[in-house]
Amino acid sequence: MAKENTQKTVDIFIKDATVITLDDQRRVIRDGGVVIEGNTIKKVGKSIDLEQRYNPARTINAKGRVLLPGFIDAHVHANQSFVKSLIHGEPYLYWSRIFRPFEYVMTEEDSYIATLLHILTSIRMGITCFVETGSYFPDVMGKAVVETGIRCVLSRLTMDTKGDLPHSDQGILPDETTEQGLERSNEFVERWHGQADGRIRAWLSMHMLQICSDKLYSGAKELADKFGVGVQTHLCSVRAETDYSLLRWGRRPIEHLDDLGVLGPNFLIHHGVLVSDSDIRLLAERGVGVVHCPNSVVMAKQGIPRIPQMIDAGVTVALAGDGYFCDQIELMKFAEAYLISHWAERYNDPNVLLPETLLEMATLNGAKVVSWDDEIGSIQAGKKADLITMKVGGQVHQTPHWDLLAELVHHSYSSDIETVIVDGKILMEDRKVLVLDEEEILRKGQEHAERVFRDGNERGLIRKFQKLERWPFE
Repeated sequence: MAKENTQKTVDIFIKDATVITLDDQRRVIRDGGVVIEGNTIKKVGKSIDLEQRYNPARTINAKGRVLLPGFIDAHVHANQSFVKSLIHGEPYLYWSRIFRPFEYVMTEEDSYIATLLHILTSIRMGITCFVETGSYFPDVMGKAVVETGIRCVLSRLTMDTKGDLPHSDQGILPDETTEQGLERSNEFVERWHGQADGRIRAWLSMHMLQICSDKLYSGAKELADKFGVGVQTHLCSVRAETDYSLLRWGRRPIEHLDDLGVLGPNFLIHHGVLVSDSDIRLLAERGVGVVHCPNSVVMAKQGIPRIPQMIDAGVTVALAGDGYFCDQIELMKFAEAYLISHWAERYNDPNVLLPETLLEMATLNGAKVVSWDDEIGSIQAGKKADLITMKVGGQVHQTPHWDLLAELVHHSYSSDIETVIVDGKILMEDRKVLVLDEEEILRKGQEHAERVFRDGNERGLIRKFQKLERWPFE
């Protein structure tokens, strides 16, 4: 008589990997495995134990690979995938002459293609979730997210005053009253929150302090509390903003928003470079998350961000590329090199940002700052199956093999990422993206970006100081 098979049928079994769980104990499991059922992680443990208990429809042999939670890009302007190298070498405030006009000139179709290009890039970089900060066409961005299977926090661009900004007189800021902004934001959250089988969460997005009224911030916080979502905003990123706040209210930006009662665990600030000791204490006390964008800090010459001090105070800090750059592995290198060169020397402490801290910023902390860590950000039973496999060790840039986490951060590249899984669905396998026609997206991306740039130039909105080609091309 045949022996009864007591194995449980599941969808995917990833075996023989080094599993970096990012769980509460920060376990790293050698020869580990992960069992996936539907869109959920069912079990994590030693491969030899799991093999005896489960009968998978699909087995992925990850020997010689690391299995990680997917990277989370916590601050994105997806439309800026069309910009990239246009800003390099440009003088300060390039966003008022290039970024903002570029987005303003885009059509819905342009925005859709730009979002697909951003998603394609993100998948190749091992990003399983991104936080979109708001655009003129958030609905087509949502369409792209639904179609491709990636995870996203979606927002609409909201502002109700033109303020005193360099691009205020160009006619490129939305003409929207406070009431219209709040009503449309309400409709947007109702329309998108929870869509794509829960892969999309809709948040409120206040662009920045100078062009969002107190009433808009307060109203957005009320809506966020009503829907159980959050509010995000650019804050403390340029000195002019702090001067504006001090002159108008006699308070620093974070102090002013605290006076409004909007700070809390469902409030997220992007950049947070120019913060004081009292600001850091307030952020920690209120549970406000901060997103560090190291490339933007350098490009915009914003200052030296106080990331180590925030972390020491208990502030959750996530990592992001700010839209036009989304390579999380390079960002971890960049953040460490930039910050340690200043703070490590000042405090005579080479361990200012250890690889473990940087990896947390790129994964679990990204989930925490958008209140999604109950489902994503770590590899644990019951969480969503958002995972990546990555080759670490056995390659020329990773030999000899010593410290796994240091290798992953400092001696690895995005090209080492082989498999990307979101919500239990394989989006990339063996470096081939399965959910998009890569060649077609690249062709359309180039065509649409060239048209937008040409149109913006002809209308006098996009203004570059540097020539596109400075050496003689023949």
